[in-house]
Amino acid sequence: MQTFPVSFSRTPVTVLILIVVPLVAAALFITPLIIYPQSPDWLVIPTIVVMMIVAIGSLRFIIKKYGSVNAEVDLDEAGIHVRLVQRSLLYPRREYHSDWEGLENVSTNIDPQHSRRYYLISFRQPAVTISLMPSDITLADQETPFGEALLDNVARYNSTHTIASESRIRQQGFYDTWWAQGLTVFAYLMIASTLIMRVVAPERVSIWKLVQVLCVGTLWLSAYHINRRRKP
Repeated sequence: MQTFPVSFSRTPVTVLILIVVPLVAAALFITPLIIYPQSPDWLVIPTIVVMMIVAIGSLRFIIKKYGSVNAEVDLDEAGIHVRLVQRSLLYPRREYHSDWEGLENVSTNIDPQHSRRYYLISFRQPAVTISLMPSDITLADQETPFGEALLDNVARYNSTHTIASESRIRQQGFYDTWWAQGLTVFAYLMIASTLIMRVVAPERVSIWKLVQVLCVGTLWLSAYHINRRRKP
């Protein structure tokens, strides 16, 4: 049996944090501007900048403090066992255990901003997907020791099943889903339309809006293409 320390999280919790925190920050900073629409530009622009700084800082803190928790993973020929070693109100369930037949999908993904890998594991029963991130720093074309052990076990299991077998473990990555591909198309369209609007009607698209769209779009597109580049 092999045991690995990882950070545990679940996508619904992370998405909820990503939605709620920016909304709260926007409400706190933009509401006064709505109440006083005649606010001068020297006040509006710094307010928006401060709002973005507070939102990003709060997101990083909350995700690191509450969105992910420390866990340990045991791997052997019998299956996988994940146990949380840190308590969290967001994750009342402390253990996830399954044989390899009980897994529906296992994928490896790279976070290019932090040079770290995270692994999505989907269980058949109960139908839940968890995210595990080792602390190892790695390149886009390298796997972590945990990833190598996990994927080796998946490969050995799949080799004993036919291609058409429903019990095979799929290996569809986070960036292989239809909505991720749709979001990529949307990001390209948003960047292109914003650039065109800036040229055609500069009074409708300020510099800070252009920079904001370019920054957010570039972050997503870089992560998407780096992960897709690794596909055979």
